[in-house]
Amino acid sequence: MTSALLLILFTLGGTNAAPTSDQKWEIAPVAFSADQTAAFDGRHFWHRHDSPFWTPTPEQVQQADSALLSSPHWPKNLRDPLTRYGRQYFGITDAGRRLILLYGFAPHIWQRDEHWRNRPVFVLDACRAFFWSTFDPTSGEFSSFHYSSCSR
Repeated sequence: MTSALLLILFTLGGTNAAPTSDQKWEIAPVAFSADQTAAFDGRHFWHRHDSPFWTPTPEQVQQADSALLSSPHWPKNLRDPLTRYGRQYFGITDAGRRLILLYGFAPHIWQRDEHWRNRPVFVLDACRAFFWSTFDPTSGEFSSFHYSSCSR
């Protein structure tokens, strides 16, 4: 990871209330196929990845969405409540392991237009309005959560 990405973990400010198991997502996620993911230029991915790309199943996406709400390491200090965030899932390979790359972004990003359903959301300087992580469908756990920086 290069320093040009300017990713930092935020520890102050934002929404801190933990999601509860009875909360529901405001909007359904988008999972991209292996072909779609391969067609995106690799510069659009925060996480290092290898070939091949793969397509997450609907069950794996549901598993990741559920794990996100129940994760003890869920993304904290967000601009909006977690359940209002849009989510994109991409099947990637990292050091031979099949992982699901997650992009999460605030409502003001997904409400602007429908482009997020067809291409990766790539946000710099989003001030807690964008986060990313990887999900391991084998272990059912997310890695640490990362946030775009805030230069304001």
